[in-house]
Amino acid sequence: MATLFAIPVAQAQTLQPRTIYLFEHQFFQGRHLILQGDGGIDDLKNKKVGNVKTFNDRLSAIYISGPAVLTLYRDRDFGGPSIRITETIRDLRAFRGGIWNDSVSSVKWDTAPETQGVTTVTFYELADYQGRSFVMSVGDSVGRLRDKRRGNSFKNWNDKIESVKIVGTAQVILYDDNRFRGARVAIRTSVPDLGVGNTIWSDRASSVQVTR
Repeated sequence: MATLFAIPVAQAQTLQPRTIYLFEHQFFQGRHLILQGDGGIDDLKNKKVGNVKTFNDRLSAIYISGPAVLTLYRDRDFGGPSIRITETIRDLRAFRGGIWNDSVSSVKWDTAPETQGVTTVTFYELADYQGRSFVMSVGDSVGRLRDKRRGNSFKNWNDKIESVKIVGTAQVILYDDNRFRGARVAIRTSVPDLGVGNTIWSDRASSVQVTR
């Protein structure tokens, strides 16, 4: 069974659970910071990455592996406007009108937050969590997505899932064929576009399971 990562293969092989990766370029490219545990950086201007002397105003993509909370601040010392992030963002230019792209000066994070409430997984018909959707919980499964209608239309969900949002802790297994057969892929964190990465699963799944 393959494991899906919407980042370059070489980087995907070194991903660690409960870890946040901050990239200087869109689509998880370029130099990056690795954040674990809980903490904060009060001034990214003083954070050197490789031969780059500062990471201030250089953040363009975020990869969150496992449950984690990241807070971005516009100014140093955790000042100015802020926003709480809990899922992977491949391109900050396309997030909230691009106002956070290359505009972060300090960050706080917690990679072991308490998960409250029921874990939910939402499947979308379009990338970036757009379009019609349906929700599943841990222990749920659909053996034939062909039998599941999309909204009030007569169209079904077979080969129509393009993004997956996971809230809480869960593993999603997508299968090529009905009744949980054929090639499969495991997902443990939200994926904004199943068509990006070393394993292409956009518009491909015919059955799905959600496990812990």
